[in-house]
Amino acid sequence: MPLSFQVLGAPGRDNALFVKVDTGQSQTRLLFDCGDGVPHQLGAAEVREIDHLCFSHLHMDHVSGFDFFFRLNFDRTTKPNRIWVPHGSGGVIRHRFRGFTWNLVGDNQGGDWHVTEVAPRSLHTQRYWAKEGFRTAHPGPESERLTPAILRGDGFTLEAMLLDHGTPSVGYLVREHDRVNVDT
Repeated sequence: MPLSFQVLGAPGRDNALFVKVDTGQSQTRLLFDCGDGVPHQLGAAEVREIDHLCFSHLHMDHVSGFDFFFRLNFDRTTKPNRIWVPHGSGGVIRHRFRGFTWNLVGDNQGGDWHVTEVAPRSLHTQRYWAKEGFRTAHPGPESERLTPAILRGDGFTLEAMLLDHGTPSVGYLVREHDRVNVDT
């Protein structure tokens, strides 16, 4: 299974890392951080296919491209939008959602967002819906974090390690699952 990656941005400027896991049966797209202009490098169609947006921390150079990502996906119905942030950062994402006027949305508006805070001993998820103008943080499942793995996907595991960058931060590791060939 190929695991491919692309560094977005330029040295000394805002940047991000785009990772694609392709099992031959399915593809999962992960974007690590979202600096200014970096989602544009992927193109709108690819940005709309991102499965998980993983923020290491919320300094401006890691989050300033989020508005473009959000604009393309706020009403996505093909799959939920998943965001991973360091503990204590979920409120910042909620304020980003609420930073727009939502008077034209209604009950038939699509868009389901899951914001998961990676804490030392747990994962805490809040859900938001476009049809509500992102007003309410609905509690999602609380899960205990027994291992570094925070996500098990088709062909990969996403691990997280808490770091300190003057603010809570998360380091991520995408680990490919071993392929087993069976001859019959």
